[in-house]
Amino acid sequence: MYETLKADFPDDRINRVNRGQPGADIVHVIISNGRECGKIIYDSKNHAAWRNDFVTKLATDQMAERAEHAILSTRAFPSGARHVHVQSGVIVANPARIAALVHIVREHIIHTHTLRLGGEARSQ
Repeated sequence: MYETLKADFPDDRINRVNRGQPGADIVHVIISNGRECGKIIYDSKNHAAWRNDFVTKLATDQMAERAEHAILSTRAFPSGARHVHVQSGVIVANPARIAALVHIVREHIIHTHTLRLGGEARSQ
């Protein structure tokens, strides 16, 4: 996932969080026109069974990181969910769906950031 993000968004700051350090696996700072627009954090779980604490931990990490979005990559889903799911504000998705989701979420963050800017900054 890290390599895909780096390749798809070369102008953004995408950093791995070292194993054993608190926080998500990856922190993605979105840069548009040289300005920081927002942040997405990612966590990846390779477990056979779903656990709600995956979402609880990532939601806590999202608040601590002040990220606009949190995305959990996993093959295990809560009962009744498949491929893409939102739980407690965290996007839960199959690894094959992550790249497309990130493109959509990133564009939304840039658009929202642009709407918050003043008229002069917006025209730049």
